[in-house]
Amino acid sequence: MKNRTLAFFSIFFLIVTSSVLIPPVGFSFLTPCFSIAGIIYWIINKTNPMNDYHFFLLGLLNDLLLGTPLGSSSIFYFVVKLSIYLLESRFKKNNIIYIWGKFIFGITVYYFSIYLFILIYFINHPSISYFLMSYLLTLFTFPLIYIILNWIESKNKKDQI
Repeated sequence: MKNRTLAFFSIFFLIVTSSVLIPPVGFSFLTPCFSIAGIIYWIINKTNPMNDYHFFLLGLLNDLLLGTPLGSSSIFYFVVKLSIYLLESRFKKNNIIYIWGKFIFGITVYYFSIYLFILIYFINHPSISYFLMSYLLTLFTFPLIYIILNWIESKNKKDQI
């Protein structure tokens, strides 16, 4: 139970951090998506599974803070979760290279689904360069988020013993 609480509140903190960050002037919404990096970390980490209600609530919170259509982030989180579980069912290995592969796959699915959502829902053709830059920023911040969340999780396990 404590592990689910830790996972939920760590992603909650990352969502709040992402919504507070102000992008540089002239760069639109070019900020890394910390929340999806945290969600992918907790999806890949099988010892602390989060249920679908947690993903739904975190998606609604993300939509409320960022101003996106309600329910869209929840759908994206579920799509990423299902796609990573599908990938894990094919490859059973669990070393750092496969963790990176799962993260890259998950973040690619996330940004691709967002791009398709904008194309269909808003009937708009946004510039792919903004998505690519945000994708790369999120990709390069994942090691930092992975190290921090792994450290917090190990501290939490030591405190429980």
